[in-house]
Amino acid sequence: MIHYLSASEEPNWIISALLGAIIGALISPAGKAVLYPVRRMKPHPMAGKWYSYHVSFMAGQPIFRYGTITVKTGMRTRYSIQRTTSAAPFGADGRPTPPVLTYSGGTLTEEADHIVMTFLGSSHRETLTYRFPSRIPSNSSVIPGVWMAYDHDLNPAAGTAILSRDPLTDEGEARRVLGSWVVSEGLALHLRKSPQ
Repeated sequence: MIHYLSASEEPNWIISALLGAIIGALISPAGKAVLYPVRRMKPHPMAGKWYSYHVSFMAGQPIFRYGTITVKTGMRTRYSIQRTTSAAPFGADGRPTPPVLTYSGGTLTEEADHIVMTFLGSSHRETLTYRFPSRIPSNSSVIPGVWMAYDHDLNPAAGTAILSRDPLTDEGEARRVLGSWVVSEGLALHLRKSPQ
């Protein structure tokens, strides 16, 4: 014998659909919150404070820039990264002083054995992208890479950069370390697998 549900016995499909959507929307953030302590126990090898160095342009002249990048385990994203660029070059030798640049945060992703960092400017409108070869698991104290954004004259720009676990003492040392990784061929450049 077949029993048919009466109108009073049928589930309300609208309420069921809404409850399902709400539960589905809560699962992802709840899962991230649950996994946060687990991720904190095993931080990424890039975690911690790094010192960054690169050459940019201002008023048509090359200017050496340095700053810090901090990588932490994130709550909403896997990694939380912050970047600040210093105001002054290493020496006060009459060169123009570029502004302090701050970034609201960024993302760190891994692709094809590379670490890609993308930052959004908070003191200015800019998207800055870094690409570094992965040094995991050795976690080398100096990592060479490339950057792409625009320079202080608002021209599209790209160049080489290094991340160092320890601050470098002066611009000469930073330029020497940066140059030891770079191979230039005509208008192209690439990074060596080890410094020269």
